[in-house]
Amino acid sequence: MDRQKQKGSITVFLSLTCILFLSLICTAVESARVQGARAQAANIMGMGNFSLLGEFEPELLEQYNIFSLDGTYGNGSFQIEKVNSRLRDYASCNADPRRDTVPFGCFDPWNLELTDSEVSEYALLTDGKGEPFYQQAVSYMKTNMAAIAAGRLLEYRKDAERVKGWQKEYEQQQAENDRQLSGLEAERQKKLQIMESEAAAEAASQSSAGSGTNSQPFAGDGTASQPPAGNGTAPQPPAGNGTASQLPAGDGTNSQPYTGPGEPAHNPLQEIAKLRKKSILSIVTWDRDISGKQVKTGSFPSKNRLKEGTLDTERKHRGMAADALFREYLLMHFPFYGDDTPKKTLDYQLEYLLGGKDSDEKNLKHVVGRLLLLREGMNYLYCLQNGQIQSQTQSLAVTLTGFLGIPALTAATRHALMLAWAYGESLVDVRILLDGGKIPLQKDAASWSLSLENLGRITEILREGATDKGTGLAYRDYLRILLNLESLSAQKMRALDLIQAELQSAEDCSGFKAENCIVALKSSTSWRCRPVFLRLPAAVTGLRARGITIRQEGSIAY
Repeated sequence: MDRQKQKGSITVFLSLTCILFLSLICTAVESARVQGARAQAANIMGMGNFSLLGEFEPELLEQYNIFSLDGTYGNGSFQIEKVNSRLRDYASCNADPRRDTVPFGCFDPWNLELTDSEVSEYALLTDGKGEPFYQQAVSYMKTNMAAIAAGRLLEYRKDAERVKGWQKEYEQQQAENDRQLSGLEAERQKKLQIMESEAAAEAASQSSAGSGTNSQPFAGDGTASQPPAGNGTAPQPPAGNGTASQLPAGDGTNSQPYTGPGEPAHNPLQEIAKLRKKSILSIVTWDRDISGKQVKTGSFPSKNRLKEGTLDTERKHRGMAADALFREYLLMHFPFYGDDTPKKTLDYQLEYLLGGKDSDEKNLKHVVGRLLLLREGMNYLYCLQNGQIQSQTQSLAVTLTGFLGIPALTAATRHALMLAWAYGESLVDVRILLDGGKIPLQKDAASWSLSLENLGRITEILREGATDKGTGLAYRDYLRILLNLESLSAQKMRALDLIQAELQSAEDCSGFKAENCIVALKSSTSWRCRPVFLRLPAAVTGLRARGITIRQEGSIAY
């Protein structure tokens, strides 16, 4: 066959058909490439966010196991645009595979170009009164709680509720007893005046009889004449008085208050009244050294109105178990009285979490007062349950006030003695705790240390201290109970106070502020995706190949 005479119509048709098929294939490949470019844009934005939060503050992580990004980048001025600029750098770098390689010979199928980036929302460590800080602390404790008895932590919560009830009961009973004694004071004074007058009259009568003014001349029979009827005996002391205090000879007034028979040399109520007027801290520490460190609280997060983030973070940890873990976190990361952990600001930091004062001494004084009240409530409970204590206080109350013949006063004095005994025992308890000893939460006969006889010499006992360290709960355990009694929101912010102060004392973190710490953010990026496989379809269709705009949003949190 002579091929030169054949027409080429089939070849042209096949060529046109192939071009159309190739255009279709290129269009399909371009569509797949665009979808891949969208996924790549999302990946690049995720890497950018991850790289951004990877610039966390190392000192905060090392000392307190908390992640956060310093939004000031060390210069003390918070501007979210600084964070956005870092995000833009990371995204641009990750979008260009040829940035750090040979510019030729590297094919980029995605062909992405960053046109815009924005950190639209962010959350700060201090938002919601320290809620992000609380969430991270609880997460850390849950991750590392293998050595923590979670059930026992909840028991401390129950102990705190029980202690709180008896604290209130003790305060109410103390106030009611003071009111009763105050109401009976006028009647007591009146009764004492009558008895003093009778005692004075008796003393005057005895003095007159001793001077011979009533003696009669001898009768003729050599016998002394008898005194007038009714004057043959000296006046008797008031009923129930026995050995009432006598007036000094030649004096018309008592040099000492009128007291009852058999009263102990040191009246427990008087000794306790003297102690209540003194500083509790000086009583329970005596000659021990107290830290004199102070801090300026004016710049603390808890003392200022703080900037707020714009992003709401998830609150995945909540409830009593989470609260117990957070307080255990505080016990693990903040030192207290008796702890030798060196700190640059306050030494008694757990005490600051409870007291919020500007010095170690003030915070320890606050905690000692709270401990004393805690022990008073529990010791008062034991007094109510112990029959021997009831009997002893009743006997001493009768001795002190029974001669006055006022039953209500005797009952009130008995109750006052019981309250004073619980107070004295509590002072001894706190003294032992501060010396590194242990005290059970609820006393029994074996752990009760102060007798009623020694209550009158309580000052000497406190000065000597206790040689037996005892069993039960240590000072740290009682701090845990006190933490469960106080406001959780206040503890969050005060913990941030201490964290900020400690980090600011470091040379590399002098500008650190908790309110500038970013813990979560939401960002968005815009990308221009230039066409790669649309040249042939554009030539066939006569349309201009244009790129598309891809917008991605994402969020990340520690």
